[in-house]
Amino acid sequence: KEILFYMEEITLKKLTEDDAQQLQTISIETYVDTFGEFNTAENMATYLEEAYEIDKLRRELTTIGSEFYLLMVSDIPAAYLKINIDEQQSEEMPAIFLEIERIYVRKQFKRMGLGNRLMELAIAKAKEKKKEKIWLGVWEHNKTALAFYDKWGFTHFSEHIFYMGDDAQTDYIFVKELLGEDEK
Repeated sequence: KEILFYMEEITLKKLTEDDAQQLQTISIETYVDTFGEFNTAENMATYLEEAYEIDKLRRELTTIGSEFYLLMVSDIPAAYLKINIDEQQSEEMPAIFLEIERIYVRKQFKRMGLGNRLMELAIAKAKEKKKEKIWLGVWEHNKTALAFYDKWGFTHFSEHIFYMGDDAQTDYIFVKELLGEDEK
């Protein structure tokens, strides 16, 4: 028989402290794949060491107001989402906001709609938590991410400086209104 269509099994898991090592591995891999060619090896190493240090990740995984969700494709970690509310947001924002801090998809799983699934989850979580808006930061030169967020109805709100080691880079702050909107 000829196989005309095959759909991978996709599962969702909320991460816990016990998943810190797995989270560290996928975080470093996806970050380097996305930003490695645009930064010096020294700046990249400094950032990765600080941002994805295992004890820091364990604390984040147990912090009330932050949640991590992992998408698995046929039992292989493929992508994850980190959201924050209230005081856990990485910028001071009103309580009506939910922050999407990370949507990371491993290279071999891109173009499978996993980013869309994670965005749908973030929107559902924002509504469940009675938030009116979602915000996120995205590097000004990450054209793929900028197009993705534009497609989802995010608009440019402001910007801030993000330090990659000693390199000051500009992140755009994008916002999406949730009130009165029918989602995709």
